[in-house]
Amino acid sequence: RCVAAATARMLTVAESFVIFLTGNVKFNVHSFVICGNGSDPLPGYIVACIAGVFWLFDVPLMNYLPRYFLSGLLIYCGMAFVDLPLFSVYYKVTKKEFAAIWLIIVIQALAGLLAAVGGGIVIAALIFAVQYARIDVIRSRFNGREYQSLVVRPYQEQRILEHLGVRLVILELHHFIFFGSAISVLDTIKKLAARSVGLPEAQRVRFVLIDFKHVQNVDFSSVDIFEDIAKLLTDEGLCALFTGMNAKIHHKFGTGSDRLLDEVLVFDSMDRGAEWAEQRMLDRATVVRKRWLVVDSLKK
Repeated sequence: RCVAAATARMLTVAESFVIFLTGNVKFNVHSFVICGNGSDPLPGYIVACIAGVFWLFDVPLMNYLPRYFLSGLLIYCGMAFVDLPLFSVYYKVTKKEFAAIWLIIVIQALAGLLAAVGGGIVIAALIFAVQYARIDVIRSRFNGREYQSLVVRPYQEQRILEHLGVRLVILELHHFIFFGSAISVLDTIKKLAARSVGLPEAQRVRFVLIDFKHVQNVDFSSVDIFEDIAKLLTDEGLCALFTGMNAKIHHKFGTGSDRLLDEVLVFDSMDRGAEWAEQRMLDRATVVRKRWLVVDSLKK
């Protein structure tokens, strides 16, 4: 025990000479703490001499100092740790995060450290969900008139696709998709289906292509939402096409739901999916023309 005490005091003296002589006064010893900042090495000499005296003569200074002085010293040193996360950080974080910091402090004061840690995790998760849900995961939206596959077709078929392109709607997604952002996609599909019902038959949406090329990943909670999207499209008589899924997304859609991949058509790329939809529209146009049922969408 004596050897350990002597070693600690020797480290204190060495710390005083090595650290404080550089001009950065931050004194942290094993028995007491003195905090400060300065550019003059003189405080370092003074602190080192005082530490050396106490090390050599083993003077119990703590027994002679007033209790209010020691309490004030402790409060002074602790204020630096309180001010940073509770006040100064106001200009560095958002208002929600600042409120979360104070809420965690209140939970710790009322229920203890363990409850504060658990509450902090829950609050951080809620803040993340709210902020990320506000990000629009729909990168772009267009129809078959604005985007066509790379297949080279005759002029007559190109003209037909220009008329029938409104029947194909493409939603290009991006970022990471979780429950909140997947709901926004579901709401967009619902509005699309409701608006399509009021249009003439030739202008109603028939194919909905959702491209995942720019999506990094999805969580398992969003799989149920995409299953609802596929079911909604099926009930409305629309054909759902999923394209550009990477291995992670394809695995989660396959393992997270028993019916999702069975209710949609999956293609490697958006071009392949658009090509399939275009061919279906051309086949239908051929059947209609054979029956001499020429509608407005097929007129040139």
